[in-house]
Amino acid sequence: GMTERNDHRARTEKENAVINAIVDGAKADIPEVMITSYLDDMLRDLSMRLYYQGISIEDYFKYLGTSEEEYRKENHDKAARGALTRLCLEEIIKREGLTATDEEAEAKYAASMPEPEDGSEKRKPDERELSYLKNEIVMDKLLDLLVSSAVTE
Repeated sequence: GMTERNDHRARTEKENAVINAIVDGAKADIPEVMITSYLDDMLRDLSMRLYYQGISIEDYFKYLGTSEEEYRKENHDKAARGALTRLCLEEIIKREGLTATDEEAEAKYAASMPEPEDGSEKRKPDERELSYLKNEIVMDKLLDLLVSSAVTE
């Protein structure tokens, strides 16, 4: 309900604050190749979102009177920060040895999938879904860790 949504928002804000603090403290120089790769991901995400709306990314850029090149230029700083964030989080995940098992991923999958109408077995997640779910579980563990260890004033 409402309170749940507010809790979730408060938690997201806290998570973002914690992550921002970590990233602000990390004054690493991000190699351009990592920024490019992050921009690739941003473009892929955008492309997928548009695809679901039946729009091609080319048409989208044309419509906005811009180009992929422009998009990359405009989002360079954002991507640099995104890449740095990713780097920091991966570092903590390594340091803390945070992992997710197939079992955890399958449980999360089962919990999120509705029961089949016809009473058949739920299908098992495929490799790609498993690795995506594991990723999410590790991020959840990481965020729990960060939020609980953050000194709340």
